[in-house]
Amino acid sequence: MTHPCSRRTLLQGAAAVLATSALWAVGTAQAEVGTVRIAKQYGLPYLPLIVAQDKGLIEKHAQALGVPVKVEWVQLASGTGITEALLAGAVDFTGGGIGPLLLLWDRTQGKLGVKAVAGLDGSTAFLTSNNPAVRTIADFTDKDRIAVPGVKVSAQAQWLQLAASRIWGIENYTKLDHLTVSLPHPDATAALIGGKSEVTANFAVAPFAYQQIASPNIHVVTTSDEILGGPATNTFLYGTTAFRNANPKVFRAVFEAVKEAHALIAADKAEAARSYVRVTQGKQTPEEILAILNNPAQRPILAARGTFAQAEFLHRIGTLKSRPASWKDYVFPELQAFDGS
Repeated sequence: MTHPCSRRTLLQGAAAVLATSALWAVGTAQAEVGTVRIAKQYGLPYLPLIVAQDKGLIEKHAQALGVPVKVEWVQLASGTGITEALLAGAVDFTGGGIGPLLLLWDRTQGKLGVKAVAGLDGSTAFLTSNNPAVRTIADFTDKDRIAVPGVKVSAQAQWLQLAASRIWGIENYTKLDHLTVSLPHPDATAALIGGKSEVTANFAVAPFAYQQIASPNIHVVTTSDEILGGPATNTFLYGTTAFRNANPKVFRAVFEAVKEAHALIAADKAEAARSYVRVTQGKQTPEEILAILNNPAQRPILAARGTFAQAEFLHRIGTLKSRPASWKDYVFPELQAFDGS
C-alpha cells in the first residue's frame, strides 16, 4: 500500500513533468531557425543581396524582431544549381531568374510552395556575340554556341525561346535550344573575349555584359528589353511556403532586409558599388561598378513587374503545367503589396 505522502509526492512529480513537457512543446512550436542559408549567383542583379550581406541587414532586422540569426551565404553558378539546392533543403532562400522561379512555383504547389519573396533586379541583359556574321537572332547557325546560366531553365534561355517563337512561329520556339550551353557569366565572358572557345555568344548581365561590350571584337545582338517589350523584373529572391509558415519572423526579417537594401542602393550608389567590390572581391574597381550603376539600363526593382507575360508564354508552350491566374499567384503576400504585373 502506497503511503499518502509518497502518493502526493508522486502526483506532484508527475504534474511537474507534465508542466515542463508542456512548456517545452510550446517553446518548440514557437522556436524559429537560428541559421538562415541564402544562395545567390554572379553579377549585379544580386546587388540587393550583396548589400544586405555587407551591411548585416538580415541580422539587424531579425534582432529587432526578437529572432537573432546567423546568415550563411552560398555562391552558386546556375539556375539549375539553385533549383536543386532549394528543393534539397540545402538553402532556405535563393536568388535567381524569373524562369527558375516560375518552374519551381509550378512544380511545388501544395508541397514546398516556392514563391518570390522580393524582386532584386530588372536591368537590361545583353545578348552579345564575337561572330561578326551574327547581327540578329536569326543569324545564328549550328557553328555557334550561346552561353546562358542554365539551358532551358534560365531566364535567358527562355527569352531566346520567346524570341524564336516570334521569328519562326510558336511551334519552333526551341529552334535555338540546341545551340545553348550552360556556363557561368565569368567563364562565358572569358571565353567570348578570348575568342578561342566554341562559345560565340552570351546572354549576359552586368558587370560581365559591359566587360564584353568593351572588347572591340564583341557586339550586341539584342537585349532582354527588346525581347520583352520593355523593362521587367527578371531576378528574384525566392523561398518556400513551408519555411515562411515555420519561421514567420525570420522570413519577415529577410524581406525587410532586401527592402532596406533597395533603399540604400537608391540613396547611395557609390557605397553600393563599394559593397559589391568588398563582397565579390572582383577585379573591377568601385568606380567602374559605380559607372555601371549610373547607367539607365541598370534597374534594381523590388516589385514583380512585367512577369505575367512570361508566365503565360511558358504555359502556352507547356513548360508550366499550371497557368497562374495573375502575377500574385507566384509571389508571397509581402510582395503583393507592391505594384506588379
